[in-house]
Amino acid sequence: MNLEKIIEELPAHVGNLQHRGKVASYIPALAAISPEKFGLSLHTVSGDRFHCGDNAERFSIQSISKVFTLSLAMSMVGDEI
Repeated sequence: MNLEKIIEELPAHVGNLQHRGKVASYIPALAAISPEKFGLSLHTVSGDRFHCGDNAERFSIQSISKVFTLSLAMSMVGDEI
């Protein structure tokens, strides 16, 4: 698997999906960001780092943070969570 090539191609693929959803305008931190923005940083356990798009810009992780929190809880407690 060539992660570098996959990451490089992601912005073009995501660009085709940009207008399929709506910005959560009821959340000020999200409403203030352009829906045209896309960035990704991938850091592997082996130490490789890949970046693309607007990855250097700061942004709110409101919804995705729930996935990180659940993953952490499951690693500590297990699937019975």
